[in-house]
Amino acid sequence: MKLSLGGPLAATATLTTASRPEAVLSQLTGRVHELEGPFRLTFKLSGGGIVSRVMETPSTDRPWFGAVEGETFRIVGMPDAAGITPYQPIVRGSVHHHESGSRIALTLAPHPGQRSFSGTFLALGTLLGLYSLFAIGREPATALLGLAFAVTFAVFPMVRARAGFTRDCRVSLERLAAQVDATSVELGDAAPAPA
Repeated sequence: MKLSLGGPLAATATLTTASRPEAVLSQLTGRVHELEGPFRLTFKLSGGGIVSRVMETPSTDRPWFGAVEGETFRIVGMPDAAGITPYQPIVRGSVHHHESGSRIALTLAPHPGQRSFSGTFLALGTLLGLYSLFAIGREPATALLGLAFAVTFAVFPMVRARAGFTRDCRVSLERLAAQVDATSVELGDAAPAPA
């Protein structure tokens, strides 16, 4: 996945499988907990006391939740207790006939209501950096430390969001490829490669 500090989080991929489209959709339908309505966000308190918004997950033993409708689907992988993150992607796909099997076009993106507040941290980091620059003549050591904090404060949330999203996309792609017995995985420009 390309790591850039700006722009929306999104990835694309294409899976190819020897199964016919009807079989792929039937497999998915049997493994997806049907969700009525849209995906919802909820708040989660981490062990460190930090509140984050994550996807609300249903109680189910199936590996995915979402909806399979016609030749399309929108699903989210069921995370384990430690795997619940704000960057969990919604996998939207469509299944089409391809040679003797199927081709599945995928788009992975976080919930549209998910916010990272990277802009706020960037603005606060910029202010801290400017203040540190003005103070460099009076207290050079403190000002340099302030500049280091400013850069970290401004850049870390964006890098963390990209890294978390990339990791969660890899997990979702690996799971889906295994579930549909994919014979090949083609990644789009912004797609993270499965390990």
